[in-house]
Amino acid sequence: MKIYIRKLNSRQCTNKSISVTMPIFKDFFEDSDVIYVKGKKSGQQGKAPFTFTRDREDPRFGGVFKEVLRAEGNGSFKIGDILVVEKSSPNYIVSLITEEDPEYETYNTLLQNGFHSEISADTDVTDDSPTENSLDNVFIHNVYGMHMKKQNDALSEDDPHICIGWSKMGDLTDVSSKNDVSAKYSSIWPKAKNRTKGQDVGQIYRFVLEANVGDYVVFGDGKIAHIGVITSDYYYQESPQNQDNDYVNNRKVEWKKDIPYSELSTQFKNSLGSAMSFFKLNDYKSVVYDLLNGTYERDLFENGDELLISNIDVSENLNVKQLVEILNEIYSLADEGSRSNAIRMFGFKYAESIMASGVSPQKLIDDSIIDSNSYGGEITKAINMYNSIKNNEYGVHFVDTSNTQTNIFDYNTTKGSSECKILFGIPGCGKSYHIDYKILGKDKDTKEYCGNYKKENIIRTTFFQDYSNTDFIGQILPKVTKNENGDSVVEYSFNPGPFTLALIQAIKNPTKKVALVIEEINRGNAPAIFGDIFQLLDRDDGSISQYGIINVGIIDYLNSLNFDVDGENVNYIFNEIKIPGNMDIFATMNTSDQNVYTLDTAFTRRWAKERIPNDFGDNEEIKNKAVPGMNEYTWSEFVESINSYIDDHLDDLQINEDKKIGAFFVGLTTLDNVDEFAYKVLDYLWSDVSKLDHNVVFNNYKTFESLIKDYKSKGVKVFRPNIFEEKVAAHPQEEEENE
Repeated sequence: MKIYIRKLNSRQCTNKSISVTMPIFKDFFEDSDVIYVKGKKSGQQGKAPFTFTRDREDPRFGGVFKEVLRAEGNGSFKIGDILVVEKSSPNYIVSLITEEDPEYETYNTLLQNGFHSEISADTDVTDDSPTENSLDNVFIHNVYGMHMKKQNDALSEDDPHICIGWSKMGDLTDVSSKNDVSAKYSSIWPKAKNRTKGQDVGQIYRFVLEANVGDYVVFGDGKIAHIGVITSDYYYQESPQNQDNDYVNNRKVEWKKDIPYSELSTQFKNSLGSAMSFFKLNDYKSVVYDLLNGTYERDLFENGDELLISNIDVSENLNVKQLVEILNEIYSLADEGSRSNAIRMFGFKYAESIMASGVSPQKLIDDSIIDSNSYGGEITKAINMYNSIKNNEYGVHFVDTSNTQTNIFDYNTTKGSSECKILFGIPGCGKSYHIDYKILGKDKDTKEYCGNYKKENIIRTTFFQDYSNTDFIGQILPKVTKNENGDSVVEYSFNPGPFTLALIQAIKNPTKKVALVIEEINRGNAPAIFGDIFQLLDRDDGSISQYGIINVGIIDYLNSLNFDVDGENVNYIFNEIKIPGNMDIFATMNTSDQNVYTLDTAFTRRWAKERIPNDFGDNEEIKNKAVPGMNEYTWSEFVESINSYIDDHLDDLQINEDKKIGAFFVGLTTLDNVDEFAYKVLDYLWSDVSKLDHNVVFNNYKTFESLIKDYKSKGVKVFRPNIFEEKVAAHPQEEEENE
């Protein structure tokens, strides 16, 4: 096992931060700004950031890491103690070796004859290395999740095992790589979509080749989480008995423990609910370790829930005598079995006073009626927890509720009758214009929003090919900030996306309309971008989502906010996510776009749809504007003539009617510039409308550049003669001058 050993050799280590050499940081800690650490004995855990100088030199451990180390030392550590870090990627297991420990001399010898330095060792220096049956093995093996939904006898005493389907692939004993699995899969399902193939091949590969003997597996059946260890390589079992005929791919397992779902955190249960048959759960190694050890607690750190704590600190600092009196009273009133918890609560509630007094926790115990020395460590742990919450290190923080109302948000806003609508039509027909001016109430003259929607309550986004669910909803991103010492540190916070921003506006403004506008909805993979959000598109009679969802990222973020609602500071509690009745979602879609995603029925049935007609309406200015290069024709005459011709030649062009030109395909500026017009309009007619046979629209041109060149001098003559009504190529004023 790879370990890192560091003697705490100075007051710098004990009082401030623990330095790490740059080679060790880059190699052993893999150049990571933040690592996940867990105390080997205490079980205390968290994300521990490194701090650096401005030029990213001199990496050091501070706050969270030292708290874990302090917990390993029952509340303290001192100069001369040895820090040991075991690398169990992606986690690091921390322990503290003191002079009283029997293995101290062994570690001290490895530290170059007692010199204060850092080294990296590739072998385990202890005599009690984990055996194949040791629970410590969780950290040096993979952990997998397992689904077996069809009939099976995987939990039987005679033949404990795990199994997956894909029986049509036959015996997979001879496959030796992921490419082999992929090739065999493609030979059986040649028309499978890439995404389906990728997911299936990945699961089969993990089960057959990647998983090793000794790896752990958690089989969740919806009520019980069964934890086991894989004890055999892959084997094929044709026509299995007592289970579905599809379950021919098997691995032997030794089942270790059964845990009811009621004892698991929501986050872990959600992870077990993956739609895949065989998937990795390495992020939960510590959870599995604790479950097997019997040390698992379904607490606020484990399930990732955010806890809001208020009214903890007392109104004034207490002196040592007062603290001892309170401690005596708490201890006397507590039952014998609950005294440890009572003392922890004392340390937590009066942490500020204890720290301000300068008294050590052990001194408080010594001066009290308590006759056990072990309780000093309990007070220290409580103070450490208080400081962690105060600094919001685990998503748990104090809030000032003195001027705040707290309510569970029910999404029942007073402004209802909202909708989800897709507006579609040919390119340039005015879909975005229709949303802005006909729906959102934008004034044509002032360009201000004067209707039910205010500018600050309109959130816009545009879908594109690489647009993702995290772009739409939000994601946790790193941010470099300064700590109290002025050092640069990396913090991670949720960065809300357009959907979450619109949701926040709707919550803050319950009596006002809010609109989320999505341009080009079919240019991205809309069902994947929406993810579980698309479940919210079904609205009830009050325009509220019929079914809520649990999206931890959004829920945690909303629960961290205070909302100013009608001048009152309100702290809502969010247990689920819904779309409120005052939030509309409008989307545009070009029906003629190429290389875009198809919207499936399950997605589109949740939307109202409106086709935007291709007409100029009352916009006389652009309607009567002359076409550059064809001054004898107005823009409306050009559009009507081209579209009429397209309608009559759909079979010749091998296109559908959605390829026609929209009334607002170009703007007034383009109609003043012959080059800009040619490269926009003629390019569309050349590349999209007549791409299979240019001669259906144009008058025998082999290249687009030659077409553009001739258009500037010949105008309408570059088109087929039967498209436009013949006219004299001059404005009426020019005709009068010629006469």
